[in-house]
Amino acid sequence: MSIMAYIMSLEAGGYLSELHPSFGANTGVQRVFAFPAAEGPLKGPWVSPLEAAQFNRAKAVLDLFMQGETMATRAPPSTSGRAQLALLDPAEDRVWEFRTRKGKLKKNEPRYGVRIFGMFACKDVFIAMLTDSKENCLEDDDYTLTIEACKRHWRSYFSSYDPALGDSTDDYLTNWFSC
Repeated sequence: MSIMAYIMSLEAGGYLSELHPSFGANTGVQRVFAFPAAEGPLKGPWVSPLEAAQFNRAKAVLDLFMQGETMATRAPPSTSGRAQLALLDPAEDRVWEFRTRKGKLKKNEPRYGVRIFGMFACKDVFIAMLTDSKENCLEDDDYTLTIEACKRHWRSYFSSYDPALGDSTDDYLTNWFSC
């Protein structure tokens, strides 16, 4: 069974959900499937307007990806804060994060954004596993724990499949530029 057929069986069984852009069309080229631990926080309900703003900004980044927009990416050893999608270090673990970019903060806007962690099943197909606020991921140890959690999650559901492996960002997604 191909990994896409397996993903569709997980979706049919209620283990994964395919996400769709809030506005605009899904190109069908770049797709996001999410486990409940990632999907729930993106949909709400949220405990405050501030938390809603954080998650809505993160969802907007996913929407851009699903609409086929070109994504600002980075891979180790780069530490660019401008990336919307980043391969985490160590790269051989193949864990990525969607992130909101820093910009000028408006009044009552959250200082930190939300991170959406996961792995690519194949080119242009991202499996979202976890979400967390950047304020909970300020230390290297925080990322180490998150990377290990994503790897465990992958092994639990995709034990017969390896996550996508590539030598360059081109091997993971179609529309990107390095920042």
